[in-house]
Amino acid sequence: MNTLPPNDFSFYELLDTLVQEQPAVSGDLEAGGAFRAIGIAKGSAFKPDARMRALLEDAVALGNAAARAVGLRAREQEACRSPAPTGPSSASS
Repeated sequence: MNTLPPNDFSFYELLDTLVQEQPAVSGDLEAGGAFRAIGIAKGSAFKPDARMRALLEDAVALGNAAARAVGLRAREQEACRSPAPTGPSSASS
């Protein structure tokens, strides 16, 4: 079972499949509005024209790159510090 979403145009085809399979009243209305703006709506066929398909292909590539950049960014120094040593050898003289 692959739990990673696709990082190409098939992402939108998968999203459309999920929208079609869910009850019309499920989900969040704001997301539903965003889906409808790109042609994905419950009960409607997802058939983007060449212009919209090119935009969606660019969008999924940009989203994938942004997710990788955020997920792989360097950690802040505070998060990487080791605990202060304790015990006799750490006592100052």
